[in-house]
Amino acid sequence: MKKIISGMFFRLFKGYEIWGLVVLLLISFAYTWQTVGEAWFNQTSYTIYYEDESTEELIGRDEIRKNCFENSGISVYDVYRYSVETIPQDAYDEMSSERSFIREEFSVLFNALSNMSIFPSIIIGIFIPVFYGRMFSDGTVKNLISCGHSRGKIYLSSLIVTLIIDTLMIIASLINLVIVCLWYRWQPPVYLPVVLPLVLISFLVLYTLSSVCIAVMFTSAKKTAGFIAAFLLVVSQISGAESVLPYIVYASHKTNTLGISEEYRDVLKEKGRNAMEQKLLLSEFDVRFYYEDNEVIDFGESSLPPAVKYTLITAYYLTPNVVVNNYRIYCFSPYMLQRDGIVAINTACNVLWILVSNSAGILVFRKREFN
Repeated sequence: MKKIISGMFFRLFKGYEIWGLVVLLLISFAYTWQTVGEAWFNQTSYTIYYEDESTEELIGRDEIRKNCFENSGISVYDVYRYSVETIPQDAYDEMSSERSFIREEFSVLFNALSNMSIFPSIIIGIFIPVFYGRMFSDGTVKNLISCGHSRGKIYLSSLIVTLIIDTLMIIASLINLVIVCLWYRWQPPVYLPVVLPLVLISFLVLYTLSSVCIAVMFTSAKKTAGFIAAFLLVVSQISGAESVLPYIVYASHKTNTLGISEEYRDVLKEKGRNAMEQKLLLSEFDVRFYYEDNEVIDFGESSLPPAVKYTLITAYYLTPNVVVNNYRIYCFSPYMLQRDGIVAINTACNVLWILVSNSAGILVFRKREFN
């Protein structure tokens, strides 16, 4: 199998595909710089209007930098738990201040992390049909089989080559994001128990796409089929179309879920928002508010039949992009996703898709006839 892998890398560096990978990766780096810079500018470029509306004050760049995480004196752990769990009141007041930009820094950083797999997915979605499609069209795969190499080894070699490329792209994207942070003179909160799972999810989402595309390529031997599979997976990742599934469940409750209960108002008035805790209800993929372990908003019962409701939620959990799309669409806290099990579920889902797609691909490829 080592000879097959080395031969594939020799073919890669000898052909034009490697230059396409490099160019697209550099474009993705430039796009990250542009989007992070634009997001940071939009988050921090605004004016404070005083209550009497007679005066206003433009927040300057020095003031923004002064009031970021680096100079806040707030612990990383409290930054991640903000609005999810009760934190020291002085830390909560500091982060809730109009002059504090800790939440903006947090938002820009994690939005960039959640989008980290999008450009590599586009790149690998182009690379796989082009590179492996050429191996089928010019007879390379047929020649490898004729030389006595088993089909299983050829398939696994392709997976290993793609795995190496995926890993390098994720590492390069992460390094690029770190350089962006240094450029903006950030010292962003790095809470490894949350950041590392997000990076792992980004890698698994990318390798899930790679596995499905390779399975389609080796079972069909057609570039068109590979491009279609890659296109559908990338569009799903970018659009988050599957996120409509939990929304249907959310909208099916008999009570007005957008309304605020009197109990919630009372707790908010007497104790403040910091006294409440958010928990993600796995059976409905929705956040509930609690005060001293008592739910303070009554959402009522869903009008959907239980079988329909749980089918929709299960179908959503079976999509590879739950965590990746969440921060962009639902804006649930990364800490809450990690604490309440969504990251674990999504990790298992991606591993399942990788195993299923590759198992099916190997079984079909072994029985496929070559003319």
